Amino acid sequence: MNFKRICVGSKVGALSGFVSNDNGMYLGLSAFHVLSGSNREIDPFDDKVEVFNVETRRWLQLGTTIDGRYYKGDGSFNNFGILDYAYFEMFNSFYDRIKNNLIEVALSHHLSIPNKPSLRNLSVFGYSVIDEREILGRIANVFYQGNNNRFDLEIDVLEGHTHEGDSGILWKDEYGKPLSMHIRGNSPNYSTKSYCTFFDRIIKERTFYIYDGRLAT
Repeated sequence: MNFKRICVGSKVGALSGFVSNDNGMYLGLSAFHVLSGSNREIDPFDDKVEVFNVETRRWLQLGTTIDGRYYKGDGSFNNFGILDYAYFEMFNSFYDRIKNNLIEVALSHHLSIPNKPSLRNLSVFGYSVIDEREILGRIANVFYQGNNNRFDLEIDVLEGHTHEGDSGILWKDEYGKPLSMHIRGNSPNYSTKSYCTFFDRIIKERTFYIYDGRLAT
């Protein structure tokens, strides 16, 4: 079973990873526009998160979206770009199985530097859940401002592409540590750009966990 590929209703996306809340409960994380399904408001009754079983090529219900935020930053240095994230709670049958396969991961050390524009030209690495392959990028601009929306950073995708359905994938640094979340490309499919939110703005004080690419069914 590939836990990286998820969907809610007609919205396909990627599982960014797991975070723990103050009570030690593990929650799944992805983009708000994926986990909120067809609406811009979260509905725990309707927003059922499904995970793709690659062996059977079928979708199984994994959990329910419970919280999230879609917010356009005010343009300031520390609150510039779009926040587009949400959490979901797993059903007990999955939770009991997954919690023993999680490994705690520290965030990228690049997030702690005060001069983030200096990250331009940094190589970053991701994984397209649609293509099921690793992708390579390079940070082209930090605190990027587009014509219609604003993002924390713009990444040139050098090897592979992002697609509609890759929202939520992580871009990692040279040490494999999470740096940013992919929110949008420059086209629905075969995108050569990735527009992202810095990951520390999403999880704040929560603990982030990463998981093996495939967990036993």
